[in-house]
Amino acid sequence: MIQKGKLEFKLEDISIPQESFKQLVKKIALENKWTIYSQTNHEVILKTNPGFVNQSWGQNITIRHSAEGILINSINDINKGPRLTAFGQNFKNIDEITRIIEESNLHNVKK
Repeated sequence: MIQKGKLEFKLEDISIPQESFKQLVKKIALENKWTIYSQTNHEVILKTNPGFVNQSWGQNITIRHSAEGILINSINDINKGPRLTAFGQNFKNIDEITRIIEESNLHNVKK
């Protein structure tokens, strides 16, 4: 039941073309040295690199392109086993993606 709350997505209320979404995701992955694990036309799953230096157990980040905007979620990597805490890293990941979206000047394309 704890996991249910982690499956909520943050909505960035912007409308961007599909090609811009793909470029945005590539930029996010490159800037943070995250790996694109899987990708479809409307959804990308990124994996962070776990390690002591970046204070991360490893997270799975989902970014979805939808009619409502861009949906963002970050959870602990389920393949690494259960973790009681991510030390706020999931929130930091979402904040970082939000920052990149805002700096990319995409909010001027609001619905």
